[in-house]
Amino acid sequence: MRDPMTAMRTETTVIRATRWRRRLAWACAALLLAFGAVDAYAQRDLPPERPTDSELVLLPKACEARLKGNDEVRRAWQQQIGRENFLHLHHLCFGLNYNNRARLTFDKKRKLYFLQRAVANFDYVLRHWPADSALRPEAEAGKREAEMMLQML
Repeated sequence: MRDPMTAMRTETTVIRATRWRRRLAWACAALLLAFGAVDAYAQRDLPPERPTDSELVLLPKACEARLKGNDEVRRAWQQQIGRENFLHLHHLCFGLNYNNRARLTFDKKRKLYFLQRAVANFDYVLRHWPADSALRPEAEAGKREAEMMLQML
């Protein structure tokens, strides 16, 4: 038969350990929620994929035609660079703009996000444009630039 004092001490130790585990679990949950809230806030704070008017000024003229041009301007560019190239041109514009955004931010998470989006947009046009596209070298150069900036993170 066990000593009643030993049984009581053991029970107290178990209760304390259980309380400690609960507190630790609550603290971990609070930290996870806090980091999740910060991450959600950072994502909510991201600019839209489409370049703003001030960002559009830094991009090639064809981007302005594709993203903001009237029908006449669009038709002219479509004839100049080809229908297939013009159809997917906005992805080149988005990729170039994400590279610009990455250069302008010091926040590592935002820079990573911008560069990943840039590579995804460049990959898109490289998959969809013909191999002999006149714009292909610009997309390849933009992708290499984004990948080099990613390596420097």
